[in-house]
Amino acid sequence: MNRTLRMSTIALVLGTILLAGGFAVPAAAQSSNSRDFQNRRRALHERWKNARSPEEKRAILEEFKKLVLEESGPSGLGGGSGLPTPADLNRMTQPLGLSPSLGLGLSLASDGKITDRDVQMLIGLASKDGITDEEKKQLAELRDVFKDTMSPETLARLEETLKTDGGTHYVLNTENKTWTSTYFPMAGSGIDDPGSAESNLWAKDGALNKMDKVFEKRNGRPGTNLERERRPSLNWLAGKDDGFWVPERSVREDDFERTSGVDWNGNGKIDPDVKVDFLDARNNFAIERDRNGRPLKDDKGRLKLKGDGKTDSSLDTGWWGRCNNVGAAGTIFKEPKRPVTIEGKDGPVTFSATEIKGLLALYSDTIVNRGTQGAGNRYDNEPDFLVLKDGTQLRGDIENAGEIDFNRKGMWHATGSQGLEDFMVLDADKLKEAGKPIRFRDMATGEVKEYKPEDVRMIAKEDKEQDMDASVFHNTMTEWLADGRGGVLEMDPGSHVWNYNFESADVRETKERPLWAPENRDQLRGYKGPPGDGEIRYVEANMKYNGGSGSKSYRYWLEEKDGKIVNSGWADRNPDFMWRPAQPEIDWSQPVPELPDLDPAVIKELYEKSTADEPATGGSGSGTGN
Repeated sequence: MNRTLRMSTIALVLGTILLAGGFAVPAAAQSSNSRDFQNRRRALHERWKNARSPEEKRAILEEFKKLVLEESGPSGLGGGSGLPTPADLNRMTQPLGLSPSLGLGLSLASDGKITDRDVQMLIGLASKDGITDEEKKQLAELRDVFKDTMSPETLARLEETLKTDGGTHYVLNTENKTWTSTYFPMAGSGIDDPGSAESNLWAKDGALNKMDKVFEKRNGRPGTNLERERRPSLNWLAGKDDGFWVPERSVREDDFERTSGVDWNGNGKIDPDVKVDFLDARNNFAIERDRNGRPLKDDKGRLKLKGDGKTDSSLDTGWWGRCNNVGAAGTIFKEPKRPVTIEGKDGPVTFSATEIKGLLALYSDTIVNRGTQGAGNRYDNEPDFLVLKDGTQLRGDIENAGEIDFNRKGMWHATGSQGLEDFMVLDADKLKEAGKPIRFRDMATGEVKEYKPEDVRMIAKEDKEQDMDASVFHNTMTEWLADGRGGVLEMDPGSHVWNYNFESADVRETKERPLWAPENRDQLRGYKGPPGDGEIRYVEANMKYNGGSGSKSYRYWLEEKDGKIVNSGWADRNPDFMWRPAQPEIDWSQPVPELPDLDPAVIKELYEKSTADEPATGGSGSGTGN
């Protein structure tokens, strides 16, 4: 097997690589068939074969870089995008017999030097699907040519990766330091709770109240930020404008108005003991929909609800918050460190560093709305599906799913079906192989019934244990750290969402079975069921988050065959999904969609004063809660 160092879609600052040397490109690029070009390339090739010292090789590489530019012009590299493709690298490096890693190293080298960031980019690219022996040879060639230009720390990082003691060890980290904050919970401790300025964005004396005072001072009219934030989060059930506040950490069906803050009866006040059956048997929202999936409404404009016929359930809202916003803000902004005082309507108002973090979290929506990158699917605790051969479709719970063994060979994921991307599917043939009746509890009736495999077309269950695909996690995690930005990871596969930004990963790969793996590889279960006859690579990644104060280890395996990953799986608890803003650039002219009076100019002023003389961020941040 001879895999080359892989180019991926990482947003490396390669837009100007191979063009950053300041070389002049002739107006008319020379043809690759030009006799002069061919002669110069042959001469360089001969010199390269006879070169002995790293300095001599680097000088030849610089001449070769100039020659490639003269021959191809800017449009000849990366199809005009500035990003060289594998074909570009092959064309550039083959004439001198260079490996792709050396070609990339040449591209990244600034002033003839390879930095620690460059080495991390190269290791990150090589680590896609796991680092092979061939890729180690390529990286070793890069080391031999450029090692005397590297710092001791950079060389040590590369040397650690190149060790041949039966495994591979490498550490990748974000370019800049991360920061975290509270998750700014939406839930309070009662209908009359004023909130805490340091914990709740809806607090009556908090950041948004202060922003309203500054807004009125500068614009001559009251701001609406606090009023909008304090609208009940569940107002949408009643067909009203919603916000980001919940009175209680648990919204009860038998006391809906007081615990949700929603005026369900529409009488202009919050009444006690109002019963609303808004949850189904799985504790999900029970909303009636038409055949096209659109929610139905009653004559008062409220959503039609079809619960389980009881009002004895409650909805946990204690985890609801802004951790996703904190995560995004942490990937982009420097960390606010100092309080800032500015003039408001009635005099000076002081914003604490935490309050400024909250405002940056809100403003991150303007960046997230431009697009995100992500992997994995959120686990939503959706009901299981059972489809009979006569076309009948049932939703509920497969009570003997463990006996059936969903992760058997032949299981597949409904990746092409919207809303069902993380569902495991077993068809009739695989059910017959299992030889077990399906014991199914129908959500609509609560009835439990057994179905023979020969009567069933297929069953489907949301995958809580193998989604996201371990290989996708591995490649995305190393890719994002390689480009220096990191990302946000939902570490828990349950229905509650806890977003944390990760800032580093200490990764160990081995082909030898570690103690945490079963002795019999047939006991492994992966995204595509048990492994086949490919080569297994075991991986343990220790990730740091919360500004480096927290850590979490993930253990998984990758199965490779014919140079490709064909399956992968988790050895213990898996993360749920990961994401980050696609474009981290800050545009202070953009308003926050839900808060039109949240003045970007004021946030910018607070941010700059609170972070004056602080080092740049742009790596990743951390948050807790949703």
